[in-house]
Amino acid sequence: VSTGYRATCVITEADDVYCGGDSSNYLATAYTTCSGATNQYDWCKISLSSYGTEKPVDVEVGDDAGCIIMDSGRLLCWGSDPGFGSYRRYPTQLGQVAYNTNDPVVKVVLDDFSNCYITLHGNLHCWSGGGSLSPSTSRFTTTNVSLPSGRSAVDIAIGDQEMCVLFD
Repeated sequence: VSTGYRATCVITEADDVYCGGDSSNYLATAYTTCSGATNQYDWCKISLSSYGTEKPVDVEVGDDAGCIIMDSGRLLCWGSDPGFGSYRRYPTQLGQVAYNTNDPVVKVVLDDFSNCYITLHGNLHCWSGGGSLSPSTSRFTTTNVSLPSGRSAVDIAIGDQEMCVLFD
């Protein structure tokens, strides 16, 4: 379960992802599968059929954007400027992420303007939607963040004015 700005997404026991919330939030209402929604609080099933047998293991909701980590370690994002530089209607592999089966994504954190993910081997990658917190120097460009020598990232938290990384 993840709650963001006017939207909430959940993963069900059947490995389906549903999002719901305010009708002005892109995650909850911009889907063709939600075209029949009659209420701003209707839950919409997020289609992951193009990813075959991969299953969602985590979902993160930010400000009008969301990301899903699949059991393969693939990172899929959608919504309003989730790191693509434009709106995405369906979960799509984050453009700057070279999907690496040897170092899959294990955690993603989204905020209004700064977003990061951690890989299995403790590598930290961040991208910015235009905010100043992200170590990324360019808008919508993923940056591999330099960590202290011999250290790996194990967790991260992002707030409106701060970002904290927990090392091993």
